[in-house]
Amino acid sequence: MTVTRAEALREVICVRGRGGSAAHLVLFANRRWLPLETAYPKEVAAERDRGLRLGQVGLLDSNAAGPALILRLFVKAWRRFRAFDLDVVYAAVAPDDVSFYLRILFEGAGWGRRPWDFADYAPVEVVRLDVEEAYLRAGGTLRRRFIEGVT
Repeated sequence: MTVTRAEALREVICVRGRGGSAAHLVLFANRRWLPLETAYPKEVAAERDRGLRLGQVGLLDSNAAGPALILRLFVKAWRRFRAFDLDVVYAAVAPDDVSFYLRILFEGAGWGRRPWDFADYAPVEVVRLDVEEAYLRAGGTLRRRFIEGVT
């Protein structure tokens, strides 16, 4: 069965801060199709063949948001990862942004850099968050702030 982009389950997650700052991202949580598959179809298919429940975050936008607001955004997103019972969450990011995601428990997927139609064919790299493993890896302050949402 072919799934169109319009049929992909997606949810916009938003947080607002003081002074009009805001941050949001889109979570795609679909068992049959993710936007990432337009550039990495074989890699995503291999993950699906392993029986993994996959999601993807994208379109991160942070209008004047600082690190604290971005952290709140990902705390909210983490809860949705768990609610959708996702095993793995991906992000296709500009190479310059990889280090940000690595700081919040994502790891490099090792799939190489490719042009992606959703990024106007700019090169992207894929980072991957193993939801259960990230919970186990997170320690102390990172677990309290990112996963549990305690400030």
